[in-house]
Amino acid sequence: MTSIQASSTTQSTGRISRIGRTNSIRWHRDGITVITILCTLLVVAWTLTPLITRNQLPVLMKETSMAVGKNLTTGSAAGVDGAEEIPFIRCVPAGHDDDKAVRRVEIMLLHGAKFNKETWLKHSGNKAGETKHPNGMIGELCSAAAGGPSVAVTAVDLTTRTRPTARRLLSAIRSVYGPDRDVRTLLVVVTPSASGGFAVDWIIGGGGKDFPSFGSVVDGWVPVAAPAVLSAEKKIGAATETGIWPRVLAVYGEKDEMGKRSTEKLAKEYGMPVDTLEIKNGSHPAYLDDSGGFVTAVSKFMMNTVVV
Repeated sequence: MTSIQASSTTQSTGRISRIGRTNSIRWHRDGITVITILCTLLVVAWTLTPLITRNQLPVLMKETSMAVGKNLTTGSAAGVDGAEEIPFIRCVPAGHDDDKAVRRVEIMLLHGAKFNKETWLKHSGNKAGETKHPNGMIGELCSAAAGGPSVAVTAVDLTTRTRPTARRLLSAIRSVYGPDRDVRTLLVVVTPSASGGFAVDWIIGGGGKDFPSFGSVVDGWVPVAAPAVLSAEKKIGAATETGIWPRVLAVYGEKDEMGKRSTEKLAKEYGMPVDTLEIKNGSHPAYLDDSGGFVTAVSKFMMNTVVV
């Protein structure tokens, strides 16, 4: 009887031992799974970090961007610190993200009160004899600097129905490109008509005392017939007497008297030399009357004046 009891105890102990080994194996496998997941996450983070720090793509996405054409994506960048969302269309040429790229240029395209970001996508080759680009002026600008720096172009919707301010423009720039920009990347901002108010407010100190200077963020500014200049010309002159400011290409249409006056006032008051372009037979949105001439002028300005 005693022998049977001993045998029973042994069998019971054996079962407990086998269960213990099974749990040990399961825990071991679960541990390996957890470690594998963690390693995968670390690899993904390590891969994405250079993209974020180099600011090659919009880094604060609210929505996943969607490809809409060759080298072209559309999406929406979430506003910084609760600011407005920034819808965009973006063209990134092949190799733009390559670390070997010595110099990169980002062009941000704003729009006038009656237009939107799609305007830059729809207009191209609108003069007789010109070939239309499938991605509009966005595509033309994106490929204009052949043999030069790598140029990416982003058209954004930043409405002028709400007062154009320095803070809104800076928030849009940080939303699309990230809070810090690679020193190898230059930024050119194009502001047709009413959107020029964003830059003018920034120049005359609308951001406040501790706000970064316009020239510390923007390397080139292309205002097209900016009415805001006319109401702030003296302030622009006083503000730009000292300090570092972006180089400027001011554009207006031959038939646009207001655009001509604002360009002349800016050239007179701005603290640095201003390049000017009159578009023959151009109206107020002169860049749409001769998109090819406008793209050529912006490209030359970027290559010969901004990129040095």
